[in-house]
Amino acid sequence: MTFASRVDHLKNGGGHNGGNLLNDTTVHDDHAEDMLTGSAGDDWFLFNIDGDGGVKDKATDLATLESLFAEDIEWLNSGI
Repeated sequence: MTFASRVDHLKNGGGHNGGNLLNDTTVHDDHAEDMLTGSAGDDWFLFNIDGDGGVKDKATDLATLESLFAEDIEWLNSGI
């Protein structure tokens, strides 16, 4: 299964997570600076990228593919 498919399942349902979703009702900003670090392979980062509505978070190893899927938590929590 591709990285994009796994992210889609987490956002919209399906796959191994079934109906468990990561969305505006399950993910919230804690208004504290967070340092995110992935591991080998691709990682989906949900964080306050620009600092709007709180404190800016940081990702230490955001790869090119990962940056295409990184989600600003303010956008995620806007319900768009």
